[in-house]
Amino acid sequence: MSAISEPIASSHEREIRADVSKEVPWELVTAFSRIVRESGTEGEWKAARYIYDKLKSWGANVTMLEPELLISVPRGAKLEVIAPQGLGAVRAKTPAFSLSTGGNAVEGAVVYVASVKVEKIDDMFSARGPAGPVDIAGQIVISEGLSMPMRVREYEKRGARAQIYVNPGTAIHEGICTSIWGTPTLANKDLKPATPIVCVNAPDGARLIEACR
Repeated sequence: MSAISEPIASSHEREIRADVSKEVPWELVTAFSRIVRESGTEGEWKAARYIYDKLKSWGANVTMLEPELLISVPRGAKLEVIAPQGLGAVRAKTPAFSLSTGGNAVEGAVVYVASVKVEKIDDMFSARGPAGPVDIAGQIVISEGLSMPMRVREYEKRGARAQIYVNPGTAIHEGICTSIWGTPTLANKDLKPATPIVCVNAPDGARLIEACR
């Protein structure tokens, strides 16, 4: 015969538990839902100050640092099909840390590389392009999926001039195309993408892939 018993909370623990409020964290959720917290903006600072002020009001010892960070905030992307005629401009987004063209268009022939189906969630961060005979050197690669860092790096190693990713669905996803999280360091700065990268939605991507065949 066995018995399961709950540990008896100390008076100090009961006091802390009684002081916990579900309303306070929900106030943060509500406040943050009204703030656009894009990196480097006043909204981001407003959100940080909200947390800072709350912690200070509870007597916590808090220090808010203001480091200089090198971040990537994509502002826009353009993709235009020169040939075959009829496709013209295609709506596109660029992921964070894609190489900026500085307003100078990168032109080239487009080659389709079929993506490899992901079987496990861990594989999403692996190089998923086939290692087959597709020659992509000096050309613009188009492939299905997201602009995952290892795929981007693999195509760069194989000489891709630029990269186009066909996202699933009608929306173009936000994303990042490097494994660098935050400011690059001397140890990982070479992982920063060296090619322009854009993403398109599935319907537009299907038309682009068909035009490559």
